[in-house]
Amino acid sequence: MTETQTKSISQGGSPAPFKVTEYLKDIRAELRNVTWPDRPHVIRASAVVIALCVGMSAVVGVVDYGLTIGLVWFNRVL
Repeated sequence: MTETQTKSISQGGSPAPFKVTEYLKDIRAELRNVTWPDRPHVIRASAVVIALCVGMSAVVGVVDYGLTIGLVWFNRVL
């Protein structure tokens, strides 16, 4: 790194000028390289996520209900 680049970085600047258009072109090029999932895969993955959310909600609900009943019983004993 040259002295001016080091000075610019140490003063809070960036090492190279930032070009928005170049950045957007790079993003577009990268998005073209992405392998996007097909519709059945997205539907299957979404169903799995929804099922896991419902299942975990049920588990948390049962544990919460059990703890509530336990605390009410404990409160009556004391």
